[in-house]
Amino acid sequence: MEHPSQKPIAEGRRGLKKLLQTAPGAILELDPDGKILFASRMAEEMFGYPRGELSGLTLEMLIPEVYSSGLEAEASRRDGWYFPVEFSVNSVKSPAGLRIIATIRDLSEPKQMENRLQATQRQIEELELRRQEAEKCLGDVRHQLRSPLCTVIGFAELLAEEPDRALSAKQRRFIRYIHKDSLHLLDLINDTLDSKKLESSAEAVGA
Repeated sequence: MEHPSQKPIAEGRRGLKKLLQTAPGAILELDPDGKILFASRMAEEMFGYPRGELSGLTLEMLIPEVYSSGLEAEASRRDGWYFPVEFSVNSVKSPAGLRIIATIRDLSEPKQMENRLQATQRQIEELELRRQEAEKCLGDVRHQLRSPLCTVIGFAELLAEEPDRALSAKQRRFIRYIHKDSLHLLDLINDTLDSKKLESSAEAVGA
């Protein structure tokens, strides 16, 4: 039976427990030495402990670097599995004396999402690098194909300007064929190795 003087303390403690149990997130109630007095159900689930078994342990047993890691640290489950957490610690005055309330959030999913985003960003950067390399390669190929072809076109045009007596009608016909087909081939090279058109074709295929 409770002594009348202890009744307010007991009621205050029950009220604090009820508040902690219904609060969102994992919450621990600690004494000034860091010993766990009460753990919310979510805290027990997060750390993998059966009902009531967190009581008596210390915060340092769950989060070894809690005093040196700042807002984020690695926490340890009952099965030995480590996972990232974000926590905050606040002191409150209760009828039972000074208490410390630790609020803990599991960062496993946010960290996994962050890692996936970083991996995606790396892939995007790698694809962009490959695109730049491919564009440079196409530019080199264009230059290597166009240079001799432009030379052929230029010589064909020079020959076509020769006086009538210098070339026969048959030779002039051949020069016109060379000039015409060379221009056609140049257009094909430009169209085929145009990087913007290649990108458009790739997007159309991907769609």
